[in-house]
Amino acid sequence: VSSLICSHDLTGVTTSDLYIKDTSGNGYDIAKLGGGDHTFKAGEMYQAAKPIAETPNAFEAWVKLPSGYTGRPGIILGTYGTASKPMINFELTSKAVPRFYWMNAKGDLADIQFSDVKSTDICTGSWVHIAITRDVANGKVHCYINGALKQSKDLGSTGAIDITPVEPFGFGADYRITGDIQNFKGNIKSAAVYSTCLTAEQIAANYKASKPTGDATNSFICYYDLTKVPVGGNYANDYSGNG
Repeated sequence: VSSLICSHDLTGVTTSDLYIKDTSGNGYDIAKLGGGDHTFKAGEMYQAAKPIAETPNAFEAWVKLPSGYTGRPGIILGTYGTASKPMINFELTSKAVPRFYWMNAKGDLADIQFSDVKSTDICTGSWVHIAITRDVANGKVHCYINGALKQSKDLGSTGAIDITPVEPFGFGADYRITGDIQNFKGNIKSAAVYSTCLTAEQIAANYKASKPTGDATNSFICYYDLTKVPVGGNYANDYSGNG
């Protein structure tokens, strides 16, 4: 069962949109803090309406970065930057390396970076699908690019501890929003978080469908689809039915 915690799709979001709906219906809608457009500028962030209530075990996003970019693209989803723990970040660090950042309540950290993924895999000028799964049963974290497994790394004892972040997710930035290092330097069309570890087949299906496909019972937790945001709209609903 692939229980989707939250998913945000920025397709169709306009420069006046200040709110993104969680289309899973679980109420993790995202509001813009600072600024008046949907770019990820320094000092601005989209923030979910509430912290997630379950431990996430899979993350995925569609991103687009300029061809040849070799800098640090930034945060896709993150809660880092306050004194509150636990913290979780799903991001692209230096040279567009996917990063899984997992800090428990004691401050113990699992910082897992997938260096087999190169900037040329992600910084293509086209939309690229990125997924990271937390496979506790096998003690691994897996990274997929465009539906294909690129690298697996050891989860470690800290990464194997179930946590839920204290703060709501930031989208396109975390809580370090005073500078311009963390804000995302490209486009994010959608992002999703699941409470279960997606299989390779599910990741491939989501890539092929260009969106989260859910499972047989469609039991995702939240899903954001910005194609449903009208031009000039400033609110995006949670379609999961959870508020």
